[in-house]
Amino acid sequence: MLGRGPRIEYEGAIYHVIQRGNNREYIFEEHRWKKNLLQEITKSIEVDQMELFAFVIMGNHYHLAIRTAQTPLSKIMHRINSNFGRYYNQDRGRTGSVFEGRYKAFPIENENYLLSVIRYIHRNPVRASICSSIDEYSWSSDQAYRGRDFSFVRTDVLLSILGSNPNQAKLEYNRLMGLEDDYAENAIK
Repeated sequence: MLGRGPRIEYEGAIYHVIQRGNNREYIFEEHRWKKNLLQEITKSIEVDQMELFAFVIMGNHYHLAIRTAQTPLSKIMHRINSNFGRYYNQDRGRTGSVFEGRYKAFPIENENYLLSVIRYIHRNPVRASICSSIDEYSWSSDQAYRGRDFSFVRTDVLLSILGSNPNQAKLEYNRLMGLEDDYAENAIK
């Protein structure tokens, strides 16, 4: 049996990234753990010049929609997951893998797919029955699209797709996020 081959990565690519807890364990039960992961993501924005379009941190996994610059996705994810893993293990007084194998990454090749992925990411807590509407969930970049100060999230890219007038684009965003899920979840997971 052959091992996994390397991912095909290129500078400027946009990806939907998913990382699960080892054995699907809940690793983000405490707010401090979610906060630390978010700090690691924002560090990577600075260090690796990646752009973050969307995120959600759930109980046992997280999703990102990011664009890489010169640093390959594999190095970005290694930095984020390793630093968080060290923090989490030290905080919990445990050892071993925090995350389940290699992260999943799906290239986003057009604007429609980017819209679908961001919508999927933001609606994740609603689908998991954690909240009844996406704006109720604090650990999501939806907050940035609704005017909260998450300056590290590139809201301008999605909003410019939705309209040239900022107010109209925000209304369209609200409409888009409120629609029932209309995509095959297996295509995005």
